Amino acid sequence: FRCTDPINSHCRDRDVHVIRRAGRPLYITHRTKPDPIWPRLNRLYAVRSQANQMVVRTRNRRDLLYRTCRILVQVGGLEIASVVLFGKAGQALNLETCFPGNRRIRNGLTRLQAALHEEPISRLRHRKARPVICNEPDSMDRLPAVAAFARTHGAASFALFPLSHGQRSIGILFLLSKEPDFFSDDIITLVDELIADLSFAMTSIADAEHRQQAEEELFESRRQLRELSAHLQVVREEERSHISRELHDELGQTLTAMNLGLEWAKKELTPSQSNIHRRLEALIALTQQT
Repeated sequence: FRCTDPINSHCRDRDVHVIRRAGRPLYITHRTKPDPIWPRLNRLYAVRSQANQMVVRTRNRRDLLYRTCRILVQVGGLEIASVVLFGKAGQALNLETCFPGNRRIRNGLTRLQAALHEEPISRLRHRKARPVICNEPDSMDRLPAVAAFARTHGAASFALFPLSHGQRSIGILFLLSKEPDFFSDDIITLVDELIADLSFAMTSIADAEHRQQAEEELFESRRQLRELSAHLQVVREEERSHISRELHDELGQTLTAMNLGLEWAKKELTPSQSNIHRRLEALIALTQQT
């Protein structure tokens, strides 16, 4: 690098006015070693930017977590990113997603789930838990199973961040990097902010799913009410038809019996009972019309 070192001599014009300062060229051959934190921070800022754009377009929790892991690896420069969720029964853990998702890594993470119950991993179940950071090979020994998995995949540092959903902790974001001392305070702050964005997105997705489920249940309830109303209408019509048939049969039998009785009574009358005879004929005609 070439620069000018000014000295106290000046160049003046004929009127003794200073027109410029004289100097001598200096050549700088020493270069300071660049701080590796700045490229890491730039990558993590790019991760947050792409993750925020992705959150707007994603409507599924598993897809959201998978895309976040992919962005952390492809853009953030991490070796492996995975999400392990807490199960409902006891301390069970379930691998939700990881990137890269090849069989070797997935099998290793599946075997690692049992070791994640150990301290201090269990403390990550608390909503306000702090992440577990291992930036040096010596610090990995307190988590031997996790350290063995990290060394198998060439990682020099790893971190486990609690993943929350609303007011409860639901799992762990497990990150591995080949760079030693990767998880500085600034990186941890950016990842915490990314997890806060994920928590908000998962809450929004859950609310949308609950609203959709409620709408589907309401639609199903209304459909069942319509079917029940139609069924009741059919039952009423069938009941009316049944009652009508019974009344018709009973009334017909009764009228037939009355007609036979009147005919018998008419035959038993004497010629002198003409008034009663006419009355009976009128009743017989009436029963036949009915």
